[in-house]
This record gives sequence, C-alpha cells and structure tokens, in this order.
Amino acid sequence: MNNANMPKGRGMVKWTPFAAMPEQFAGIREIIKNKTIVERPTLTQEEQELIENMLLCSLLSEEVIMITYYEGGFLLTNYMTIVDIDPLNKSIICTDAFYNNMTLKFIDIMDAKLKKPSIEIIIFKSFHFKLCSLNILFNVYK
Repeated sequence: MNNANMPKGRGMVKWTPFAAMPEQFAGIREIIKNKTIVERPTLTQEEQELIENMLLCSLLSEEVIMITYYEGGFLLTNYMTIVDIDPLNKSIICTDAFYNNMTLKFIDIMDAKLKKPSIEIIIFKSFHFKLCSLNILFNVYK
C-alpha cells in the first residue's frame, strides 16, 4: 500500500483538533498506534541459517551482537550476548547491556549482526599490528 510517489500530506497532525476530549484522544492514540504496527517479516532458509550461525558464534565467543526481533507488531533492535540456546523450546536466552536476562523465540529473531568495534579498539589493533611488524623487521636485520 505504501507508494513512494504518493504525497504524504500532514500525516497524523490532521487528527490533532479532534483530540479535545480525553475519550477522543485515547481513540486517536489507538488509531496512530495501529498504523505503526508492522507485519512479521518472513525469512528465507538461508537467512535463518546465517542468523543461527551468528547466534552460535556469539554463544561460543561470548561476543555482543546486535539482534533485531519482532515483538507485539514492532521490530526492536538491541545489543545482546547469547547465554544459552534451548533447542527444545526453540528459543535463546540472552543478556542485554544492563545484564537483564531475556528469552527470545527463534521465530521472532529477524536479524543478527556483529557489534561494530569502537574506534579505540581499531586504533589499538592497528598500532599493535605496526609494532609487531616493526619488531619482525628489526629482528630480521639484526
């Protein structure tokens, strides 16, 4: 239904004058909420395998990954570490940055990506690599 060529107009601003009474305001808020709900995306078998591999790598290496999951009509994204994979219930147990445990079903996970390293880590690794290279060069010419 969304067409890029269709003019957007004033969007939800047009409903503001009708929000004079609390009952109307609650109804309009519900209409706006229903318009923002998205359907659950369907994943191909290849995408599911890639997500599964990423989750397994995070479990084994205890690395933080960015997980996008479907919950209540919305796609949510969070940085998490996988603690356990439960194949019987088809779910994973993970912790977020505040060490809150969360259980997600495999069917709800839409994407999993490695957390991008911070610039300090990249600079440190680059500096360490150059130091190692210089040490090798000096040892060769001794």
